[in-house]
Amino acid sequence: MVQRLLGNFVPVFMLHRLDHPDYGITGQHPDDIRANLEYFRRHGYQAISLETLGRHIADGTMPPYKSAVFTIDDGFVDHHDIAGPLFAEYDIPLTYFLLTDFIDGKIWPWEDQLSYLFSQAPSGQYAIPVGDGTYRYDLQDAASRSRLLHRLKDQYRVSDNTYLYETIESLYPILGVARPDNVPVRYTPMSWSQANALTKDGHCIAAHTCTHRILSMLNDQDASDEISRSIKALGENIETPSNVFAYPTGRASDYTCRESDLLEQLGVQATVSAVTETFVPNRHITTFQKHSIPRFAMPSSKIDFIQCTGWLEYLKQRAKHKSS
Repeated sequence: MVQRLLGNFVPVFMLHRLDHPDYGITGQHPDDIRANLEYFRRHGYQAISLETLGRHIADGTMPPYKSAVFTIDDGFVDHHDIAGPLFAEYDIPLTYFLLTDFIDGKIWPWEDQLSYLFSQAPSGQYAIPVGDGTYRYDLQDAASRSRLLHRLKDQYRVSDNTYLYETIESLYPILGVARPDNVPVRYTPMSWSQANALTKDGHCIAAHTCTHRILSMLNDQDASDEISRSIKALGENIETPSNVFAYPTGRASDYTCRESDLLEQLGVQATVSAVTETFVPNRHITTFQKHSIPRFAMPSSKIDFIQCTGWLEYLKQRAKHKSS
């Protein structure tokens, strides 16, 4: 009743890694997600796919009250092994955003390579190239490595991404780490056949670029290629691809009107970011708004999940916008 009085809003949730001891993966525990999904079903919420939300936007119609969208990024094997069956158990469609070069076995994501490098490098000081400069990093205990890893990732995200993978490749000898012949088990991608199998359980498969480079940090041609080639690869490998998209990282600085205009030209129905807000659909939505739908990181806490799905988070958002 409260939501009907306030107007319609649709929280969109994103997941990344799930706990998988067999693969050495540390992430959200499936039991925490299950508790949230049980609450969701028990209280009459309705799960819709991002593609369904996109159709409502295109048709100028409102999605059902008390609806939400669930998404997961990148395409790791734990997404297939754990997330797929878990969400299917509650008859909730999960939109998977795949890095197509990762699924093809051409790369493993640069952020994960950095995590691997920082976990394997001997303690010591290193001169690490970033953009046109070099930064000195002192790798010692686990806490300092974690802190510096986050800092370096952020530095790369705001630097020219044209030759990012070449830069990452250069770090192996700099940090004294042997490049593994195969992707480490914890970073294993799902296969195209596994992705197709997920659609049989009601899930959706969509594009997330080829390499996870930051689009706003690429020139026009490279940004266009990242988007169009990933969509093309999906069409060639997925029987029923979903016509939606997700930006790499997805901060407000990671995409521009250039990307939203290109996605619109390609006929993409909707695009998600990682800006933390509730999505409020309306009949006058702009192209940029349609291609920058905000998402919440999927809470592990049930209390936080209840807040995001209900009207409290929406009221906080409205108050914030009125005061700004």
